[in-house]
Amino acid sequence: MPRRSLLFSPGDRPELLRKAAGTAADVCCFDLEDAVVSDQKDTARAAVREVLADPAFDPDAEVCVRLTATEPAADLDALV
Repeated sequence: MPRRSLLFSPGDRPELLRKAAGTAADVCCFDLEDAVVSDQKDTARAAVREVLADPAFDPDAEVCVRLTATEPAADLDALV
């Protein structure tokens, strides 16, 4: 499927993560990098993990997670 639109949502805003999945965007990107201030990274990781693990979360779009460039291992450990 061609990707025409990409919607970034800040990882520390679970209400926006859930809302993004219901938009007409082709891809929803949950951002753990620039959209989240440093002292909120752990909160954002937990929020993204919770939304992705929720059986009620059934997006129409492809979902990806933008990892923090300086701490990608911490992001992956929190999400997997």
